[in-house]
Amino acid sequence: MPDADETSPVVEIFAFSGHQILDVPESSRLHRVVLPVVGVTADGEAKALGTAFCIASSRPCVLVTAWHVVDRFIRENKSGLERGPASIQIVLALGASDDEKDLGRPIPVHRVVHHRGSKVSRGAEWLGPESQSESGFQSDIALLTLPLVQDAAGRDFCPDQIGIGFGLPDPSAWTYAFGYPGMRVRRIVDEQDNNVLDVQRVLRRSAGHVVRSSPNGDPEEPLVGPSFEADLAMPWGMSGGPVLADDQTVCAAVSLALDPESPNGAWKSHAAGLAPALDLPVHNEPGVGPLTLRELVDAGAVLALGDVPPASPQPPDAEVFIFDNL
Repeated sequence: MPDADETSPVVEIFAFSGHQILDVPESSRLHRVVLPVVGVTADGEAKALGTAFCIASSRPCVLVTAWHVVDRFIRENKSGLERGPASIQIVLALGASDDEKDLGRPIPVHRVVHHRGSKVSRGAEWLGPESQSESGFQSDIALLTLPLVQDAAGRDFCPDQIGIGFGLPDPSAWTYAFGYPGMRVRRIVDEQDNNVLDVQRVLRRSAGHVVRSSPNGDPEEPLVGPSFEADLAMPWGMSGGPVLADDQTVCAAVSLALDPESPNGAWKSHAAGLAPALDLPVHNEPGVGPLTLRELVDAGAVLALGDVPPASPQPPDAEVFIFDNL
């Protein structure tokens, strides 16, 4: 627990204690920002995949997750995803009653894009041409686009968004991870014959210090691209969830964690920076063409705090998956 004179705003709000994994209060708006990611196969089997968080709330609705959260499911179910009926879904809560607390309205992901990076120099995307290396990189950040869904009153049915930043916290700074560890899911049909997901999940959080920060990428680190190591608890299921800095801005996504070597021991976890995703195409506007995350930032649709890295003259080697669910 930090000393009183170094207590961060996030610690005060969520009452973190040491390196424990604690529940997020039900009153927190983060329940509408940080959401479960579920895969449903063509045979109807539902699988818990990980966590995502919303950075643009509508038209288009864009979420961030870790590429490894959806990678394997896409590879194993590619035909069913492209032609239906398989899907990757984001689950929004339906209600707060005891009977409905585990139910969620699944919204299918229409588009997934990530930075394949096989033809781009390490560092070029987030630092510009001043940092060059011959080795390619592949970021663990993926962007998910949801189709427009409306409720019975004709209102857009979307998650809430959270502000993001493209810098990384300094060593010794406090950071805070959020996600759904230990999530379980099954597909059910309700009384109106609608498909809903019974998702047994609890939004949880952990706090820890940054041990090492690599804003330019480091070949010695397990993640390629901008990342940092922290003693944050990141159990399975939190992958893809947001990591917040003291200013309550998302600075990275949960990516990789090594379990403690002993009970109550320290975690060794890694979070992936968001900058490599800036020039990925997240949406296609009819008559306009692909919109990038950078353009959504410039338009104010994505709330970005702090400096935005310059664009590279070389476009990213993006891999885009579009699923037949509109």
